[in-house]
Amino acid sequence: MADKKGFNLAEALASVPKLDTADAGQKKIEYIDTAYLFDDPKNFYTLSDLDSLVENIELVGLQQPLLVRADPENPGYYVIVSGHRRRAAIRKLVDEGREDLRKIPCIVEAGQESAAMQELRLIFANSSTRKLTDAELADQADRVTALLYQLKEEGVEFPGRMRDHVAEACQVSKSKLARLKVIKEKLEPPFIQRWQAGELDESPAYELARMPMEIQWRIGKFKKLPSTSALSAIREKAEKGATWTPTLRCPGGTPCTNSDNFLRLAGERPYKNCDGSKCCLECYDGANCDHYCCDRMCAEAKATRAERQRKEKDRLDASAQKRLTEAQRKTIPFAKRVIRAADAADLADDVRIKWCNWGIATVGDARNWADGCFKNWPKYGAEYPRFAPNELFFPLETSKTLKCSADYLLGLTDDLHPGASPTGYITEGNPPEPTEAMVLLNYDMDVPFRLDAKWDGHGWWAAGTALTEKVLAWYPLPPTPKMSELSKGSKNEDPDTEGDNDET
Repeated sequence: MADKKGFNLAEALASVPKLDTADAGQKKIEYIDTAYLFDDPKNFYTLSDLDSLVENIELVGLQQPLLVRADPENPGYYVIVSGHRRRAAIRKLVDEGREDLRKIPCIVEAGQESAAMQELRLIFANSSTRKLTDAELADQADRVTALLYQLKEEGVEFPGRMRDHVAEACQVSKSKLARLKVIKEKLEPPFIQRWQAGELDESPAYELARMPMEIQWRIGKFKKLPSTSALSAIREKAEKGATWTPTLRCPGGTPCTNSDNFLRLAGERPYKNCDGSKCCLECYDGANCDHYCCDRMCAEAKATRAERQRKEKDRLDASAQKRLTEAQRKTIPFAKRVIRAADAADLADDVRIKWCNWGIATVGDARNWADGCFKNWPKYGAEYPRFAPNELFFPLETSKTLKCSADYLLGLTDDLHPGASPTGYITEGNPPEPTEAMVLLNYDMDVPFRLDAKWDGHGWWAAGTALTEKVLAWYPLPPTPKMSELSKGSKNEDPDTEGDNDET
């Protein structure tokens, strides 16, 4: 083994017997009493999940012999190379009365080797016959490294890098060994026990191990560990200098104590650039923030935030109320037109009018709105007019219900049944004179619907695309003011005057 011309680790370990049934049949098997079998004191693998192994052996017997070597210091006794769990399970069954299992089939290694090579072979045998946890792999890699250096001192030469030989002996990739080394050396106590017990996966453990010690301890206080991607984001920010330790003062003058909450936020919402460098009260969304930091801020900051939220709510409520009032104001003149047509047709108040996509109103609803009574104003789409030219989505159906012309409903005429449209009502083709906006009806699944169409100087466009559908009817619309004009009018014009203009 001390050939100084070189050393082939694979060849040195190839003589370790494969412990499957076929190979065992070709070896000399001895039946040895469990009392003469001892664990190798250098074995660092855990004897986990013994109960399931006991049940398996009790049901089908021992399927693989143990690999042992004679103990040179105690003649007649043997040291287990591979099979510590199997021997422990059989001892348990023997203690429960299974005397037929007392003698265990074993393959006895022949020849004498250095202690380092014996232990290396023990590691190789165990790694080939059991699934190791990441913590066991890390311990195994450390021990293999020490053994290989010991063999080197004994005169064995290793070509190439030691890391390659360790990876070969442990049967894992070099990159994984590097990660496990970082975890074992730098993972702090809040997580190291969980990792050793197999409760913490390699990826989050690796991200944690690369963080500063103080950050690991703080994360260890969390009830729920952040995701691997969140831990990666925290690590990257920490590498750039983030500490999540604010030096701010609260409105009352006391130092900010939200450091762990800032860090918790970084773990739960890594997309937030909240590292404690800015007070929650100065944050762009601090008024509506529902994160840990804001929920656990000091009493003074909470009071300030509550006042900001109240003002913002009042502002939004006032804006919504303004839009609602405007929608109701625009509804009144056209509700009066609807009632005039309904009365002329002698319609009952429970007759339903399908006007817009915001819901169906009855004649009784229209009557109340025409009188300025909005008790039954719908909540859905409340900020939109119930009746308005640009809200008439179903001109044909609505005209038939109210028994009047669509021109009347659109405000183009005050005659309930005009002979012709003032602009030349047509049923097919394009209008004779292009206008800025028209109402287009076409078929979609046999249901007519309305679109606003505009002339761009070359053709008609609707909903952002060139108009190609079959046209059923064109209806000229009254001019619709722009939003800027509406805003200006609401400030400078008399509301009663605006209502009169809408009605014409």
